[in-house]
Amino acid sequence: MATIFSDTSILIQKLIHDRDRRAEIEGYIKGHKFITCQYTLMEFRRNILQSMNYLRSILREMTLQGKKEIQLDELLVHLSFARGLFNSTRGVQSLFLALSTVISMVEGHTLSTLQFSHQLGRQIQRLHAH
Repeated sequence: MATIFSDTSILIQKLIHDRDRRAEIEGYIKGHKFITCQYTLMEFRRNILQSMNYLRSILREMTLQGKKEIQLDELLVHLSFARGLFNSTRGVQSLFLALSTVISMVEGHTLSTLQFSHQLGRQIQRLHAH
């Protein structure tokens, strides 16, 4: 059995990327021994898990304040204050992956690209008017 060594990027994609990419990686490593090192695990914890924990802390805080639901726009405003996570490209990527992981578990999370584009255009026009 051949051994495949995984760096942080592959580990992240294997665990929390879109379904097609996860399936592609799983197909590639099938029948192989999949290994990584402590440094890769540390990077994964520092980036992805830190972002997921930050997201979770926001939701816990809101729950403690009595909120039972959150609108996506409200969540994104809260996330915009995650200054420590935006110090690097990897931090931003980790935050978006953490968010996408949660959103992918919610039914009906698909948006119409035409409607989304139209609404974005309206918001851009509104902001330009100010």
